[in-house]
Amino acid sequence: MLAALTFFVVEVRVVSLIDQMADPSYRVREAAVRSVAAAGHFAVPALKRKLEAKPSREVDYNCKRALAIIYRSDYYAVYPTLPGWKKKTLPGWKEKKYPRLSMLYRSGTVLTNEEYDKHRAWLKSLKLPINSRAASLEADDHYRDKDQGFYYYTKDGTFSDPHECDRYATQLYVRQLLDAGVGRDVVQQLVNRLAEIEMRP
Repeated sequence: MLAALTFFVVEVRVVSLIDQMADPSYRVREAAVRSVAAAGHFAVPALKRKLEAKPSREVDYNCKRALAIIYRSDYYAVYPTLPGWKKKTLPGWKEKKYPRLSMLYRSGTVLTNEEYDKHRAWLKSLKLPINSRAASLEADDHYRDKDQGFYYYTKDGTFSDPHECDRYATQLYVRQLLDAGVGRDVVQQLVNRLAEIEMRP
């Protein structure tokens, strides 16, 4: 009850601050962005509703800025906690802390058919309210917009981590699950499971 009341109070305050993002004064707009971002994940529902309503370009820009700040916070940083994961050799490791989202559906060379059946049963037991398809599509669109193509070459022709898009998809899926109210413990289980499968020989 107390948590619901707290959320309601924060929500009302955030809605008021979002309205200030259209203020003629630059200082007022900047203060509104900082204050909304300071509300953390509590501000996400109101920000998303505002963006869905197709606001002015200024408000749209400021809402996205606030969201970007919030999504960089510790609340959304659910990385693998398995022993040995950080020792895994990856190019640019600091930027690639997430395992690959496609590990959710890997069978054959990664998992035996029996292991895969057990994995799918476990995944179903989590009762996740959304699937990972939207996150995968959004990540793919993001990298195609960067003109890196399917194999993710950089603009200067240098080959980047071929799984960078897949790792970004995991990051997006983590955000979506937390925003949907899925407990961090459940999300942590999922991320660890992805890492466990990826670490297999």
